Amino acid sequence: MFYVISAQPERSQDLASLLRLAGFPHIEIITRHITAITHLDIPAGTYGLLVDIEQDRLPEQIITALLALVPRSVWCGVVGDSDSITLAQRFADHGMRYFNLFAQRDAITEAAVNGLTLSVRRNAISISILGCKGGTGGSYLAWQIANRIAQLRQVPTLMIQGAAASQDLDLLAGKKLAQEVTSVGKHLQVMFARQTQLPDLTSESFFNFNFVIFEQAIHTLTKEIQRHTAEHSACLVLVLDRSMTSVRVVRQVMELVETINRARQKSRRLLLCLNDVRPYTADMLSQEDIVSLLGRHIDMLIPYQRKQAIAAAHTIPQIDMLVRQILGESPATSSSLLKRLLPMTRIRK
Repeated sequence: MFYVISAQPERSQDLASLLRLAGFPHIEIITRHITAITHLDIPAGTYGLLVDIEQDRLPEQIITALLALVPRSVWCGVVGDSDSITLAQRFADHGMRYFNLFAQRDAITEAAVNGLTLSVRRNAISISILGCKGGTGGSYLAWQIANRIAQLRQVPTLMIQGAAASQDLDLLAGKKLAQEVTSVGKHLQVMFARQTQLPDLTSESFFNFNFVIFEQAIHTLTKEIQRHTAEHSACLVLVLDRSMTSVRVVRQVMELVETINRARQKSRRLLLCLNDVRPYTADMLSQEDIVSLLGRHIDMLIPYQRKQAIAAAHTIPQIDMLVRQILGESPATSSSLLKRLLPMTRIRK
């Protein structure tokens, strides 16, 4: 089986014809742009995908979509109208071949035939959920995020709890865990890490996962380990509370990420999550205080909820919206509803 994905029916048929001539009789056509797809049900034994991006010269969103949707054992080729060497290199950096649809038609079929033997391995999308102070609820939040990503994308997902985290992953998963990977659902597996830093996701043991969610308490770690985590994460979610201690740690990590992004010329997405694990009181920092101290907005505020409410709720709306931000999706909820979901915080004078 070979998949062709294109928003243009004529181009889909053209690409399907190329593949049939190359010896692939079974072609499945999906007439949508790759960034408009949230789930691909790709059966075992699928040989590859050919994705048409037309005139798109901004590959980051497309690369993220492909890494999230396509199993890492499946060959992936990208075609488009551009003949930019830089564009081709951006895809090559992630183990994908890019071809000009008009000038490289022979190369497309040759690569499709030899795809599995010539392909470069694609790394998993690494998402780090980092607690910036003890007791911010990072473990529960990471567990919910991992579950939701596995449900939404339906691709192999791994949650790793770092050695400096709460070590309660077995309680969250509801089963005894060893150091090795343990399955806790159809698409979700979990494990404890022996070390405090993010493991090497290019190793063979992580090859089958599309997403790796790494949960760690970052405030106890050295700057070297903080840097290593930031350098090897595609997206970082900093979990803070309304204390000055957590705000200081957030500020430190923000500056670290800015330095890395400038040096590597590669953006790492950074999201701030204010998690109210206890009721708001007058001696706590307000949201406005925190925004002023950090010089940037809070991406998600999760309001305080009693344990009974947490146990009864299947999903917390704010966590669902945070997951969609992590995945780079447009918020499904309107801004007016978002304002109603977020509680008002007191403006301190």
